[in-house]
Amino acid sequence: MGKKKITFIVNPVSGNQQGKKLIQLLDKENPHPEFELTVMQTQFAEHAVQLTKEALDKHADYIIACGGDGTINEVAQQLIGKSTPLGIIPIGSGNGLATNLNLSKNLEIAIQDVFKLKTTTIDVGQFDDYYFFSNIGFGLDAEVINEYSTAEEHTLTGYVKAFFNAYKKYHSRQLKLTIDHHLHIEKEMFFLLCSNSNVAGYGITFTPQATLSDGKLDLVAVEKLTLLEMFQFGFHVINQSLDQFNRAQFFQLEHFTIESLDGPLIVQMDGEAFAFEKSNGEVKILKQALNVLIP
Repeated sequence: MGKKKITFIVNPVSGNQQGKKLIQLLDKENPHPEFELTVMQTQFAEHAVQLTKEALDKHADYIIACGGDGTINEVAQQLIGKSTPLGIIPIGSGNGLATNLNLSKNLEIAIQDVFKLKTTTIDVGQFDDYYFFSNIGFGLDAEVINEYSTAEEHTLTGYVKAFFNAYKKYHSRQLKLTIDHHLHIEKEMFFLLCSNSNVAGYGITFTPQATLSDGKLDLVAVEKLTLLEMFQFGFHVINQSLDQFNRAQFFQLEHFTIESLDGPLIVQMDGEAFAFEKSNGEVKILKQALNVLIP
């Protein structure tokens, strides 16, 4: 029986050059000679997609995404519905999925955890032809992510600044929802976030009851707010207590459709903003669709 093939796909510039440090650690004498290790480095946006396909073509038994949310997402997208498990070494900003899986941000410990090869399965969210692993948002949070993408400081402080900058410019949107084919809602929404996990990044949580493998998505909806209520909303977000905000509604669901009555949708998925030309879409859960390595 041949050696198990483990491919590491590394963004070398992630996490203030932590990616390069990780490559150096992996280049040292292999402490696990029973495995065949391959290290591949990303060089441009979406390169991880190409590298993952190459690793699959070479019959990698495990593929490890090493970087921030962008790198992890690119690798994970290619492994949905496949038997090859995804491993994660979180070395960038955000890392909502990694946090939810209780993965260590210490490089040495994270590498050790990978070689344990302990596997579980998680659910995946789908928006039309796109996939998300942590969350998708259609309200203020999409504007926050758009603001954050241009920020100089990609830290929790930078995220909070982006939140207040976006909040000052944001206008609520008239949205029409149909939840699980029977519950119809049409309201002016300030905030609308659907989560597969209970952590959105930097330890911030909007849906504390969400889990990665319960076959459900957790939706939180906040209607148009007064100025005072907006400050209360911000307070609860910062204090990770949105479930205590009486203007927030929570739903557990498997499917919903959304239509914006105010023009094309602006969407964020796992911390990346998208501006669509269309004004409607469909969100659903793909149960147990991704194999992942855990500590």
